Amino acid sequence: MQQAKSLPQPTPSASEKADRDTIEYPISDSQQQGYVEKHRSLRQFKPINRLSKRELEILKLLIEGRSNTEIATLLYLSPNTIKTHIRGILNKLSVENRIQAAVAAVRMGLM
Repeated sequence: MQQAKSLPQPTPSASEKADRDTIEYPISDSQQQGYVEKHRSLRQFKPINRLSKRELEILKLLIEGRSNTEIATLLYLSPNTIKTHIRGILNKLSVENRIQAAVAAVRMGLM
């Protein structure tokens, strides 16, 4: 008696392989929130060595409450140059405004 040939099996897709190899661990909402907050804070406070000397100087003046015009006058730079530096500071500290930058700098022990 002849055996019937078996049909070729379809090759599993990458997502099917991933699903098969994935182990799910349910976590509570509070655990999820804790994870998100931890990683958000790690992202928010990057190492300070990313700020240039000029950016640190401008950040110090921001903390003192100086305006862009005042900072530009003190450093003999144009106000547009100061705005560019401030955008860089905000980006590197992952903050949205001058006040958040000042708070982040104080928390990191910069000032």
